[in-house]
Amino acid sequence: QARIAQQPQLVHVVARTENLDMQRWGLVNAGQQPGLPIAAQRDTPQGLLSWQILVRDDGVLPCGGALPTLIQWAGLHPTARMPASPVALKRLTLRGVPAQAQALLSLRGVGFETGAGPALTAELDTPRGPVTLCSEAQ
Repeated sequence: QARIAQQPQLVHVVARTENLDMQRWGLVNAGQQPGLPIAAQRDTPQGLLSWQILVRDDGVLPCGGALPTLIQWAGLHPTARMPASPVALKRLTLRGVPAQAQALLSLRGVGFETGAGPALTAELDTPRGPVTLCSEAQ
């Protein structure tokens, strides 16, 4: 919260999975600590949303926030009920995620980089033109 109070920025990324347990164990075997699965739900005007999400007890965001937190939705994904948006994600780049974790996650359309720079970079197409959002440099 202190980081984003100074300046809005990307802090972390969450990725949807269809097999939370399998990917969790894969990350553990790759030397990562993705956390334990927590079941959660909430009521919305469109109906009940239910999911499982990996949460670390210590709140640490591995790889500077670039190692995604994994979430598995039960039933219909919430975006299926949302209206179309004029903002589109053009490119997401994650920096500093180990190669073994990259291969395991197999995130379509996500670029991975190494070296110095922001852990997260998102390029968006908006009605006002392109916008790039970044996290702090690692």
